Amino acid sequence: ITHDLDEALRIGDRIALMKDGEIVQIGTPEEIMMSPANEFVEKFVADVNLGKVITAESILKRPETLLIDRGPRVALQI
Repeated sequence: ITHDLDEALRIGDRIALMKDGEIVQIGTPEEIMMSPANEFVEKFVADVNLGKVITAESILKRPETLLIDRGPRVALQI
């Protein structure tokens, strides 16, 4: 349990945010930052540096299919 959001985001695998004694969102640091449940959560995390929370893996998606036979121009368009 902590009241320090930066600490929670740095060390927590899953975080629960509370308002007035009720849980308003539970999730990973990335889930909370990228998809705030409501305006309270959005304002609560507004000043957090996304670079400390978001990983390249969470932003980049692996292609489902690699089309080698159709050339690099087609692959770049996908």
